[in-house]
Amino acid sequence: MKRFVGILISVLCLLTAISCKPGVPSEYIQPGEMEDILYDYHIAGAMARNNMNDGKTEYAYRLAALKKHGVDQAQFDSSMVYYMQNSNMLRQIYQHLSKRLEQEELALGGAAANYERLSSTGDTTNVWKGNASVVLTSQVPFNICSFVVQADTSFHKGDRYLLEFDTQFIFQDGARDAVAVLAMTLSNDSIVAQTIHVSSPSHYTLQLNDTENLGIKRLNGYFLLNNEKAFGGTQTTLRLLPIYNIRLIKMRTNAPVIASDMQEPIKPDSAATLDEQMQWKDRSATPETR
Repeated sequence: MKRFVGILISVLCLLTAISCKPGVPSEYIQPGEMEDILYDYHIAGAMARNNMNDGKTEYAYRLAALKKHGVDQAQFDSSMVYYMQNSNMLRQIYQHLSKRLEQEELALGGAAANYERLSSTGDTTNVWKGNASVVLTSQVPFNICSFVVQADTSFHKGDRYLLEFDTQFIFQDGARDAVAVLAMTLSNDSIVAQTIHVSSPSHYTLQLNDTENLGIKRLNGYFLLNNEKAFGGTQTTLRLLPIYNIRLIKMRTNAPVIASDMQEPIKPDSAATLDEQMQWKDRSATPETR
């Protein structure tokens, strides 16, 4: 009986410890409030860029967003450092944030509205399989996110593929330098790829076309935030690259007629009629006669 009571007490203590597990320390911005702040922070940056303002104006917009929530730059930076060290919490915040930003885009009739009602097997559809948002940090291996999409029966020869995404840099210092790569492996195992450098908050698009109508086996690629330390630079306190609204669009195009499929024109002979000979005048050649 005493042993049973002892075990029961131990279990109760364990459950109590789990239930009392500490959350985010009070000196840092709490997750719900951080999500609201980041939402306004990104909207402020987008407004500044849409108005073609310079970096100073964009910084002022973001400070105004922080002031709206009663937070200064130092509080924001220290809290972001905490969340960067707790990447799962930061990832959850950005997953929620990505959905909110996409809903905002839908309401405004942006690109997301064009893809919202697409089926998974239609001629034009979003074939992205991963999370719609990722957050890269400067620390290896958290500075890279790779992806692979295997082709299925909904992929056709001659299809076009677009990788679209939005970015936002949250840096205290250091060069803003990231890379996005989209590659496709064709049916003959040759590879076609496109690479772009990402150095500012914006909307980016990469495009690949199966111009030779070979069909593809897979699409793959990655997002990479370059690590300054690897090149002899200094490791900044806070360097984050949120990437959100990620979409990989497969578009069916009208395949051009391949030369081998074209019917050879009938070569006229001396028995050709006048009407048959007239059709060759447009080709700047007249039929030979025997």
